[in-house]
Amino acid sequence: MASTYTADWMTVSHADVTTHNPQSLVTTSDPIRILSAEVQWEGITTSSTSPNYQTNTNRPSADISNYSSGFSQSLSTSFPSVPNGYNYFINTISANIHTNGSVNGVNYLYEIDGDRVIDGGSGTNGPIFSERTNYVGSDVTIIVSADSVDFASYVEVKAPVRTKGSKTTTSTNKTTDPRVKRDVSGDANGVTLNDNEQSNWYSLSGLAPNNEEFYHDIDGSETARFRFRFEWEKTIPDPQKQLRVYDADNDVYQLVALADPSDTRLVYDWLRVAVDGTVYAVDVVDTDNGSALQSHRLFHPTDGVVALRSYDTESAQ
Repeated sequence: MASTYTADWMTVSHADVTTHNPQSLVTTSDPIRILSAEVQWEGITTSSTSPNYQTNTNRPSADISNYSSGFSQSLSTSFPSVPNGYNYFINTISANIHTNGSVNGVNYLYEIDGDRVIDGGSGTNGPIFSERTNYVGSDVTIIVSADSVDFASYVEVKAPVRTKGSKTTTSTNKTTDPRVKRDVSGDANGVTLNDNEQSNWYSLSGLAPNNEEFYHDIDGSETARFRFRFEWEKTIPDPQKQLRVYDADNDVYQLVALADPSDTRLVYDWLRVAVDGTVYAVDVVDTDNGSALQSHRLFHPTDGVVALRSYDTESAQ
């Protein structure tokens, strides 16, 4: 008769490996075989936090088309407001020159509310001012000058002035696509589970009675509760009565099962005995079976040499 074992819930994380031995979980020490198996998950929702940034930008620029040997250009703007909903800010100024020729002796001067904050630099890209402080709404002046300019068709000065705000964003992660693999295989692909929500039962293949490794693969929350169940039966028939035979080599009585002749777990059912008018089959197996009694063998014209199967021993003293 088949029985079902259901494991307790176990909390696992992505990439965990758990080991389970079905033979040790059932109520018999007799060898068993697995008839079918299933796996189920229960969702665990987790949350994670990460910084999120938004930027507001003022971008003054100027085309310079009339120049002799050089130029000086002043740009004015202000730091923009902090993006709505954000709680601190980083203020930056950067200036650069766009030209299809070349410029020499470039100098950059940045002022905030009339105070010089940074100057110097050369080439087309100026120094970058960056400070995590409150300059929101402050006036900004950028002065860019050059000693000489070649015969380029135009020179354009651009100076982005930025206010960057930051806030913490919380993400909710649900258990998604839970699965097990390695010695076994079972999955709930396409399934997302809310916190404490249980999935359906899914087929679990590859489960054997010995030590089995489950590799847990979980997306989303990367954690879940899982359990499995399996239908099993003993590989040897249930004794209806027992036959005692003396084992002289070990000075014990070996107990041999007398089973229902229709029991499908019998290897051979042709050796019969009657007890009080009821016919039973004596459990006999091939001689290479681990429980075969080598001291008690029989010859069958079709199946050859077989042996009684020992279920237990009893002292002969």
